Amino acid sequence: MSRVIKFRAFTDGKMIYDIDISNTGQMIEGSYIVDCPVMQFTGLHDRNGVEIYEGDIIGVHRTVGGICRIGYCEFEKGKYVNKYKNTSFAEEIGIYGSLQEIEIIGNIHQNPELL
Repeated sequence: MSRVIKFRAFTDGKMIYDIDISNTGQMIEGSYIVDCPVMQFTGLHDRNGVEIYEGDIIGVHRTVGGICRIGYCEFEKGKYVNKYKNTSFAEEIGIYGSLQEIEIIGNIHQNPELL
């Protein structure tokens, strides 16, 4: 099974999905973009079926009563990890915790206050 390669970008205060990254630059709907964050799809989905991208803020449900930890998705050392706020701890997404415990609650560009 092959992984779907998709990207999104944050530009002009909004998230643009399904952008094309070519060897000549970053393109959105045929127009070049400059100086905006581009995030790659991890190939994983959260407990609600939402695609997980780099920069997504992730809530981990491990206790009764809701979210017990909050972190953000980042590509590090060849794998996607959930880096937790106020700590140096990071865990590989989908390896140590079940994807059924993970929920996207925002992203670092539109909801930085969550971190």
